[in-house]
Amino acid sequence: MSLRRADEAVTPIIGTVFILGITVAGMAVILLLGAPVLQRLQDEGALRSMAGQLETVRSEVSSLSIPQTAKAPAIAGSGGSISLESGDHIMVTVDMDTNALYRSCDFHVSGWSDFTAVGTSKTEAVTTSGCRTPTVSCTAAAICIRVGYVDTTSGGVVDTPVTFSAGSIVFVSATQTVTADQIWRFRLVTAGVTPVTDTVYAESWLLPTDRLHWFRGSGAGGAEASFEAGAIFLASGGQQYLEADPFIVEKSTMGASPPYLLRVPTLTASPSASISGSSNHDVLLSLLGSDVRVQSETATRIRFDINGPLARPWCDALVLRSSLAALPTGFTYTADGAFPCNSGSSDGTRSVIYVGAASSSATTSCSSTPSTYQCFPFQFSHARITATLQL
Repeated sequence: MSLRRADEAVTPIIGTVFILGITVAGMAVILLLGAPVLQRLQDEGALRSMAGQLETVRSEVSSLSIPQTAKAPAIAGSGGSISLESGDHIMVTVDMDTNALYRSCDFHVSGWSDFTAVGTSKTEAVTTSGCRTPTVSCTAAAICIRVGYVDTTSGGVVDTPVTFSAGSIVFVSATQTVTADQIWRFRLVTAGVTPVTDTVYAESWLLPTDRLHWFRGSGAGGAEASFEAGAIFLASGGQQYLEADPFIVEKSTMGASPPYLLRVPTLTASPSASISGSSNHDVLLSLLGSDVRVQSETATRIRFDINGPLARPWCDALVLRSSLAALPTGFTYTADGAFPCNSGSSDGTRSVIYVGAASSSATTSCSSTPSTYQCFPFQFSHARITATLQL
């Protein structure tokens, strides 16, 4: 055989090798570029599935109204991990002074996120901008700050002695301090003979809540979903956003002084638990109590303070209600400049204020001219729910 014929025989072999190499390289590139896309599509599908399941949980929570009743919605892991875990602390504050001199009152309790154990000395910061000026302690007829915690058995509020000085609440008894798992109430009042007969000008409730959390991790960043305090939040591609609103109604169609209705269901994990996989599990939800925390006909301002893993999306979602919700004329949700949504305060707390633009000529009381004064009826109810993840 000649050298030329030998070369001709080798050429097709080399060509075939080149074609195979190009094919393999092309498939590798397709897999390299396409696998993350496929993974993201799978994560998004699982996220949408979980969002629907959490909406079922939300609906069941909404229907719980009689203490000691229970619901048990089923939930599947969708290839991720489901857990009952610590969530945020949410403080709800309402100002309700009917006197036009204190229409701009902004009662604000802060500094509570650095929780300490019972028996450890603790103070809380309080600002009373535009409010009546509190004295050191609650003697009869004094303007003062009253503090109490919720008894977990009876659901009633137990008052604990404090003093107030230079913008700080100091607990008289070191065995009663603000701890992470307790519900606390702070009030600006004119003291009556007993706390029941106080005249209340502003009131704050600090609520701890656990959350039902789902996470599916992958090389593409994964996906997350959480049910907390009546709202559903989703996360994908590094962005967290609101999927289902909290239980808030601003009645913009009900006259010149529309009511504001707020219901906050808080979960207590019993016990904390986590499961993985795709199998179905029941979430046992039992209503311990449903209490009206605040009922006022003369609210002038509502403040939300949130601290925890979902503080940023909570803050963003509330501010967005100004553009998405049909709010009463003149009312808006605004982030507090000292506790903004993007960064929060030094301890990560975010704050949002709901208030109306009162007329500058509103010199009479809220009770006399509610629409000009921009005061409104406000009802805040709180449902305490134990949650158990059935393994």
